[in-house]
Amino acid sequence: MTDAFATVWRPGDGTQWVHWGMSEDDFKAKDSTYFPQGLRITTLLIKDGKFAAVWRPGDGTQWVHWGMSEDDFKAKDSTYFPQGLRITTLLIKDGKFAAVWR
Repeated sequence: MTDAFATVWRPGDGTQWVHWGMSEDDFKAKDSTYFPQGLRITTLLIKDGKFAAVWRPGDGTQWVHWGMSEDDFKAKDSTYFPQGLRITTLLIKDGKFAAVWR
């Protein structure tokens, strides 16, 4: 059985990149390429160790962490919140957290 996609398109402009089936290294490489181009992660999914993400125009700081315990997640959020960063994506599976802060 193949993976199914559920997607919503909305009006917009500017660049948009969508990649799925990425390894951790592939994901890091894509983000390292797109971040300096002014693109930020708007959606992040992790399934069976494979990453899917959408990058769209944005600015400012972005932090992405995955494989975190609940305590690790709380510590990261406690650090980033006072810096004015907010969670834009949150995933919890099998007691592990993944999040994007912007």
